[in-house]
Amino acid sequence: MHASAPLDIPFHPAYTIVGENYISAHLSKILKLIHPTSDISACRSIADAGDAGHLVLCGLNWAGERDALLGAGHAPETFSVLTIPIGDPWSYWEFSKSNIDKMKFENEVQMDVVDFERYLLHDVRTAQLDEDGCLRLNENRYAYFDQDIIERNSTTIKKVADRLSDERSRQAYLKVLMSPPRVSWAHYLAQTFRSQQYFDYINYDACKAVLNGGIWLGFELPTLMSALPDDAIVHNVDPLGFDHLTPYARCTVEYFKDRCLEHRVALDDHNGKTSFPVMPDGQASLQVTAMDSDIRKKCPEQEFDCITVDDFIVEHGFETHGLIKFDLEAGEVNALSQMRGTVDTYRPQMAISIYHHISHYWDLPLALMDHCTDYNFYMDYYSWERFEGILYCIPKEIDKRSSFQAVESTST
Repeated sequence: MHASAPLDIPFHPAYTIVGENYISAHLSKILKLIHPTSDISACRSIADAGDAGHLVLCGLNWAGERDALLGAGHAPETFSVLTIPIGDPWSYWEFSKSNIDKMKFENEVQMDVVDFERYLLHDVRTAQLDEDGCLRLNENRYAYFDQDIIERNSTTIKKVADRLSDERSRQAYLKVLMSPPRVSWAHYLAQTFRSQQYFDYINYDACKAVLNGGIWLGFELPTLMSALPDDAIVHNVDPLGFDHLTPYARCTVEYFKDRCLEHRVALDDHNGKTSFPVMPDGQASLQVTAMDSDIRKKCPEQEFDCITVDDFIVEHGFETHGLIKFDLEAGEVNALSQMRGTVDTYRPQMAISIYHHISHYWDLPLALMDHCTDYNFYMDYYSWERFEGILYCIPKEIDKRSSFQAVESTST
């Protein structure tokens, strides 16, 4: 029933997409690309759907329609819930809106390099044309152009790579740090429509509580609420709370208001007050302190209440094998320093952003690997640059991937 990306939806000769037109029209194009032989139709609500094939719920009211179908006796396998990561600039959704007509699909997305480069030019922070009309990338956005730093830390990087738990993770980790930009572009295309940031490797069946650190637009919230058990509680922690949610995410939050809770506080290494620069897009971010002076001038500091992870958990409660997700805009170092009690007591699953500073790619994994006993560690990145790198820390006793690897090893 739950799908975190279009390729999670089971193949069917006919689909009916249920959602507002601006959503269903584009999702129809995506499904037609990856399932060209299927018949695809769309409607606004399940009342208009009839019996036309496999239902895909993706609209603002996906949760109400899901519950209505289940209440009417529909088996979960007869429909899919695919919530849309509206607002996530790196997501398959936002990327494909500009590029769907340039994409081909043969087991994975393929796209002409020239078309990909043209897309990069839509954001001058990403790339520009030089005086000869050639593409000039912003080198700060790729670790490849910082190989002196990579070389100085090569021993630590190798140690992290060796402790990752599968070859896919090791390859992704080394790609993001050492490979030229075109390799990252190909990596991004290969997983387009296949996965969504924060949602690989996690065992949601075992997850009854979530500490969701860092909200901003809240693009992960609909997918999170569709994946979790019906009694799971999500604590959403951000100094600016739900202020900047997209309308799509806000509909989900309102539907699950008793289980999807707002906490307007920063996670830090102490309790009390802290200050963060606030960017024009609404993110409170320590990352700004490493940017040039012109950017810093546009990001005034604001004071916020703050609390440590361990004390937040004592105050609000948690559950064994719950999920901790961090995208704290460079605040991960401080927050992780005061959560050892939580890790030892609850053995949480974790999806931790490790990309805000290049050194986070080895400092944060090594710290977690050294502390988390009997865990498996996975990594992937969800952008065509060095950003959106996520380290997944999964207790071995609930790691579904471990079972798969054991079966795979026995069969060979």
